[in-house]
Amino acid sequence: MIERVVENWLINTNEIGYQIPFAQYLLSENYTILHLSSHGQMEQGKDIISLDNKNIPCAHQLKGGNIDLSEWRAIKGEIDALVEIPIHYPGIDKSIMHRAVLVTNGTITDPVRREIDDLNVTYKNRNFPQLELITQRDLLKRFLKFHHTFLPREPTDFKLFLDLVFSNERALIDKKLYTTFIESILFSEKETPIQLSRKIASGLLLNQYILAKYEKSQNHVALVEACTLFGSYMLALVEKHSLNEKYWKSSFDLVLRLITEGLESVKSEFLQRKNYLENSWDGGLLYRARLTMVIGWLSALELYYKQNDNTHVLDERIIQQIKTYRDSLWYWGESATGYFLMMSRLLDKSGDSQLSKHILIELIAKICVENQSDDGQGFPNPYYTVEQIMGVAYGLKEQALVSESFSLQSYHLEAIVDMLVRRNNRKELEELWKIISKILLLSEFKPSSKWIFLFWRTKKGEQVQRSYKNPQSWKELCDQVLDYSLPDLPNTLKKSSFSYFFLLVYPHRITRQSVKLIDRQE
Repeated sequence: MIERVVENWLINTNEIGYQIPFAQYLLSENYTILHLSSHGQMEQGKDIISLDNKNIPCAHQLKGGNIDLSEWRAIKGEIDALVEIPIHYPGIDKSIMHRAVLVTNGTITDPVRREIDDLNVTYKNRNFPQLELITQRDLLKRFLKFHHTFLPREPTDFKLFLDLVFSNERALIDKKLYTTFIESILFSEKETPIQLSRKIASGLLLNQYILAKYEKSQNHVALVEACTLFGSYMLALVEKHSLNEKYWKSSFDLVLRLITEGLESVKSEFLQRKNYLENSWDGGLLYRARLTMVIGWLSALELYYKQNDNTHVLDERIIQQIKTYRDSLWYWGESATGYFLMMSRLLDKSGDSQLSKHILIELIAKICVENQSDDGQGFPNPYYTVEQIMGVAYGLKEQALVSESFSLQSYHLEAIVDMLVRRNNRKELEELWKIISKILLLSEFKPSSKWIFLFWRTKKGEQVQRSYKNPQSWKELCDQVLDYSLPDLPNTLKKSSFSYFFLLVYPHRITRQSVKLIDRQE
């Protein structure tokens, strides 16, 4: 059955869809990936640049579909560039003859193969590399090789896989279902570093099969959320086994690339449109929720770029969209907190400290006022999704949500207050303290192990509750926010700028410590 699923995916995807799985395959064969194409101009026919397991430079050109004589004529210029133009990449000696490989997820007709044979004679006589071929049959064999040991063999696991493959491509991914499947792939008995590395490779490929339908329907947010979840579980595996970077870092970089490319697609679509309504029936809370999520994600993308490259110029268009649509955004509950924190942080980075501060103050006021309201319910905690909250708002009752009270408690209030303390907004906090101090339960779930912090859900841990003092020592607050030791967080998360994406998908992991990862004041 898995062979049919993989073959169906391979036949129906395009060169962009199988680029990451193919790169992962190369990594498993001890290649070193140097460059992945963004499929723009000036690529010189080289979609993937790498060093093979003998340290020979390689250039792969990826194509989608069958290559007949007509298609061959259309791509002949790219093939000539692939073969004849040396690889231009820092550290690669241009005098060394590189390998040139044409890859397609389709077939190559016999007339084209004969022409390639004749062409290779010419290339050889002119002292150029010969053109190597990888076709659909070769790709299928190589991808299935990954799963020889790590397939979901048990019927329950395979059912999970199929449920995910055939789920609704227009909706957000079912996080409980997805993470249950990923956990079954990555976590079992302790294994050697090589076996763990192969699990990661296999899991990443299975992830791509699952996500193919989201790529096809251009549901980029669902794709980004799924890749963030997979990346989180990968880091959990690394943390649990103290796995050396050489066994996982290249695969994790591919996950980050999938996330950033997905968000770049969101950004391109968002900035090109004038109207963000999807259908004639769209609008209201659905429209406001989508707007909040998109701007929050794009804010996180800019922050991620800036942390990885301090010379990155923040995209003023995203900053302007925050200002333009600020009144249309929707804080539906604490599962929305991360989106607003990213917007506030981006504004702060861009130099607009006033608006950044106002967003934080409004969040505090909303949480405190709503969670002290007469109806006794308050804002839902971060474990309730926007879909569940909208269901209640539109009369589709979510029984647990309707019956639960969130009055006088908050999971995120402390983290938001800390951000104002770090900015020395003492006066503003003094004015708010009367309502802040009435929130009696400042809640946080602490997983029993650092690596479990990266799981979507766990029962292993303890619920911690505390409250602010009234009066509260300003010095005590300052001492707390300036302590960056972060003892409860996994080292893999502390060392990575992945936290910008992680906190949007894991709102229940927004804590005083985790927010420090995105809010270090320079």
